[in-house]
Amino acid sequence: MPLLECSVPGGNRPVVGIRKRLLESDVHAALPGGPLVAQRAISLARSATNLLEASDNPPVAPFKRLCTELPTEAGIRRQAAITKREKRYTEWIDMRNRGVIFDGGLSYLETRPVQPGTHNEYMLRVQHLNTFVLREGLRWTLLLADMDLAIMMYLHFRFFAGYDHGDATKLLAAISHVHPHVRAAGKEGLPRSNRCAKGWRKEIPPKSRVAPAWPLVCILAVLCETIEESMGLATLIANDAYLRPGELLGLRVKDLVPPSTVAADIFPAWSVVVRPEEVGIPTKVGTFDDTVRLDKEETREFFIALLPRLIANRDPDEFLWKFSSQKLVTTWRAANDILLLPNPFHVYSLRHAGPSHDAAARLRSLLEIQHRGRWKTRQSLQRYEKHGRMQAEFEALSSPVKAAAVMCRKFLLECFLAPNAAPLHLKDLERAGTALRVVRQGRASTGK
Repeated sequence: MPLLECSVPGGNRPVVGIRKRLLESDVHAALPGGPLVAQRAISLARSATNLLEASDNPPVAPFKRLCTELPTEAGIRRQAAITKREKRYTEWIDMRNRGVIFDGGLSYLETRPVQPGTHNEYMLRVQHLNTFVLREGLRWTLLLADMDLAIMMYLHFRFFAGYDHGDATKLLAAISHVHPHVRAAGKEGLPRSNRCAKGWRKEIPPKSRVAPAWPLVCILAVLCETIEESMGLATLIANDAYLRPGELLGLRVKDLVPPSTVAADIFPAWSVVVRPEEVGIPTKVGTFDDTVRLDKEETREFFIALLPRLIANRDPDEFLWKFSSQKLVTTWRAANDILLLPNPFHVYSLRHAGPSHDAAARLRSLLEIQHRGRWKTRQSLQRYEKHGRMQAEFEALSSPVKAAAVMCRKFLLECFLAPNAAPLHLKDLERAGTALRVVRQGRASTGK
C-alpha cells in the first residue's frame, strides 16, 4: 500500500512527514481490518518517528516492521477463520453442558443433512410409529427384520385410515434419517415396507399439483398485491424463476442482482441467486449459488421497472420480503377464494406453473427448463411440467374470470404501478362486466 511504503535511501533519514501523513489520512479506509489495524499502523509510525528524532542514524527495523507487521488480506481471513472456530468450540462446550448434543439418539452433525424443520417432522413421525408399536404390542429392535414387520403393519394402519401415498414416503425417509443403518442397507433393508409403499402408490396414485395458467398467475398476483404489499411481485418472481416457497422467502436484498450498465450484452436482465454459499443454507438437493435470470421477454421490462423500487435504500443482508410464510399462504388462499376457483392453487403450484407455461409457449427447450428448475433428472421435470393439464384447467374456468385474467396479463405493469386502482380503470375490463365485479369484490373484502 502506498501509504505504508517507506525507504531509507542511501542510509539517510526516511521521507519526512510519514507520521504526519499516517495520522492525517483516512487510515480506516486505507487499511483492511478496520480501526484495530489503523491503531496498529499509527502506533508503529509513532515509535518509528520517535527513533528518528533520537538519532542521526536511525535503524531501518522500525520501518520494516511498519511495512510487514500490519495484517495482510490473507492474515485477516486466517484470523476470521480462527475466530469462527473458537466460536464454534464455545457453542460445542455450551451444548455439551446443557446435554443437547444428541437429539433422539442422533448427534448434532447427524441431524444437519436436513433442514431443522424437516428433522423435527421426521422425529415426530418416528414418535407416532413408536406409539403405534407400543399400543399394538409389536416387537421393535434395531434388527432390520423386526423393524420391517412393525413398519409394514403401521403402513397398513395409515393406508386404511385414509392417508395419501406421501405419508408412506415421508415415513420411510424419517426411518432412514433416524436410523442410519437402515439407509446404509438400502431398499433391501426393509423389503416388505418398501413393497407396501409401492402397492400403496399403485392402489391410490399420488395427485400432482395443478399449475395455474400464466393469465391466472397474473390476476392472482394483482389480487395478492392489493392484500399485501410486494406479495404480488413475489408471486411473479417465484413463477418466473421456478422457486420453491422456502427459496422465495429466504431471498435477501443482495440476492437480486440488477442488470449490468457496462456489460448489457452479457447481463441484460435481473438475476436471482438462490441459496448463496455464504448464508450456509443449501437448496433441497444440497447445492449453493443457483442462479436464475429473469429474462422472459414478456416480464423482463416489468422487472426492470419495479425491482429497483423494491430494493432501494435497503440493507443488502435484509430479507427481501417482509411477510411470513403463513401470511403468504393465507393471502394466496384469500385470492383463490375471491376468484371462486373450483380447484384452489397452492403457492408451490408456481413451481409447476413456470415450466408448464414455458413449455406450452415454446419459450425454452425441455433441457433449458430442466436446468432452470435445477432438476437433476428428466423424470423429476416430468412431474412438474404439465402444460396440457394446465390448459384444461384454465379452459374449465368461468368466462368472467378468464376475461379478467387476460386483462390483468395485458396491463400487468399498470396494475402494479397503481394497485389500488387496477384493473378498475381499464376500459376493456369495464366491458367484461361480471369480471369487474369479481375483482371489486376482492378489493371490498380487503378494505383497499
